[in-house]
Amino acid sequence: MAKNHGALLAILFLGTFLRVYQLGTESLWRDEGWSTWFASLGSPSEIVEQSKTDNNFPTYYLILRYWIGLFGDSEFSVRFPSALAGVLAVFAIYKVGQLLFGRSTGLIASLLLTLSPFHIAYSQEARVYSFMTLLAVLSFYFFLEVLAKPNAAARTGYVLSTTTLVYCHVYGLFIVLAQNIYYLTTAFLGKAFRSRDGTRPGSGGWVLLQALLLVLYVPACILLVGWISSPTGRAWITLPSLSSVYFDFIAYSGSRWLLILLLTFSLLAVIGLLKSGAGSKLYLLLLWLLTPVALPIAISIFSTPIFFRRYAIVATPALYLLAAKGVEVASDAFSRAAFLSKIPRAFRANAVRLIVAATLIVLSSAVLWNYFDRVNKAQWREAAQYMDARLLTNDLVLVYPEKALPVFVHYSDRTDVRKEPLPPDGDATTAQSISKHDRFWVVHDQTTPAAYDKRFPHTFLLESHDRIFSDQRYAGITLTLYEKKYMQD
Repeated sequence: MAKNHGALLAILFLGTFLRVYQLGTESLWRDEGWSTWFASLGSPSEIVEQSKTDNNFPTYYLILRYWIGLFGDSEFSVRFPSALAGVLAVFAIYKVGQLLFGRSTGLIASLLLTLSPFHIAYSQEARVYSFMTLLAVLSFYFFLEVLAKPNAAARTGYVLSTTTLVYCHVYGLFIVLAQNIYYLTTAFLGKAFRSRDGTRPGSGGWVLLQALLLVLYVPACILLVGWISSPTGRAWITLPSLSSVYFDFIAYSGSRWLLILLLTFSLLAVIGLLKSGAGSKLYLLLLWLLTPVALPIAISIFSTPIFFRRYAIVATPALYLLAAKGVEVASDAFSRAAFLSKIPRAFRANAVRLIVAATLIVLSSAVLWNYFDRVNKAQWREAAQYMDARLLTNDLVLVYPEKALPVFVHYSDRTDVRKEPLPPDGDATTAQSISKHDRFWVVHDQTTPAAYDKRFPHTFLLESHDRIFSDQRYAGITLTLYEKKYMQD
């Protein structure tokens, strides 16, 4: 017991370090600026109203609003809630792994999540995705508790975590769908997760829980209808392909070598669980993994593209749990090897776990070193400081795309200069604004998806002015100055 607690504390310490290290070093990027803009709106009702046009629902923005009110809007401050959620998710996945398969599996799963470059990156962003991971894991933890011990505490935890999840992002609904598919199909087949006293939980209590979730979700239905009926807000999402999904899973794993390792151990888990008669647990993990991935991909192919790598972050804990179980299957098989009978079984099993843990650390370290050693986010702070020193009072600043305007305004101290969004392809209003200024600047966020860059209004900007310089001085950002011809003569 003490060893397990010591190992868990070490993993949590490592997870905390990796999520807090250099947390405030880089400037906020476009989407983080969007988060702080949402959080700075006048009232909670305004945040909810604006969420109708956003792909994320209002819960995270409301949390960030009150957090900024207490601790300010520095880079470290606005990212810290995500880092904290990431650390809590490490502990939560340990509890789920312990509940499903035992402490050793829980520890390996928590180590996988701790070292995941994908999750570390989103734990260092002022965005909702780290919260989605935490809430998805908590929802499944309490889901398992409801199945195993359906008391008031388990039901309350399930309703609170699941409701918060679906109010964070529409992909939370895929988690609820996976749970309902599992419950209904296993109830029909008679192989549901058994409660701790050997009985099976009744369907009446589950139906009431789902009815309560539905009632609590009624206010969000307006947001959901808006999200479904406004595909233009997701026009930048491209149609998934086999190759893109493959690279998505490389990202979820951290590298090709890590993906091979995770898939190998996942295959061992499948074999081990089927042999041991624990097919219902395998079924649960596969539903958790595939529902938020396969169903959005199917919708994307036959309707409007909605599948995006970071949205499906809620599915990744299932991959880590499956791989962690595979490690236990391998360690158990190695401990039973007849040619090593002179070595104590416990020692052999622990040796496998330690070798796997060491391999994970080595393979992840190379990826993490590269992540922490390079600039990962567009340098808006540096670009704004550069421009503030060179702007004239009558200059106009146009920012493309318009979602990048809040992050530029966040960093720019020049309140005497007009700043506007630059619409795709240009429009009459922008042309009128340009005509009133002898000089104007274009700040182009080059981290935008290809769908936006194709619509960048190149020729439109040269109708009345000449380009003076175009200099990509900062990572992810191009600054371009335009000036009227008569000023050059």
